[in-house]
Amino acid sequence: MKLLPGTVETGTWSTRLGLPFHEALIETNGHRISLVFSDLSVDRIEPGYSPFTVHHDQTQAGTL
Repeated sequence: MKLLPGTVETGTWSTRLGLPFHEALIETNGHRISLVFSDLSVDRIEPGYSPFTVHHDQTQAGTL
C-alpha cells in the first residue's frame, strides 16, 4: 500500500466537506485499488483470521 500525495480527488472531497482527505493505492497481481478517505484505521491481524465463518452445525436458517 502506498500513500499518494494530494490528488484531484482528495482536493475535491476536502473542499466539499471541509476535512482533509488522503489517497492510498493498493496494487496486487489482479487488482489496482485506489482508496480515498478522510480517516483510516488499520488493524494488524494474525494469518488465518476469519471473522465471518459458518460452522457445519449452524447451517439451518436462524441458527447463526
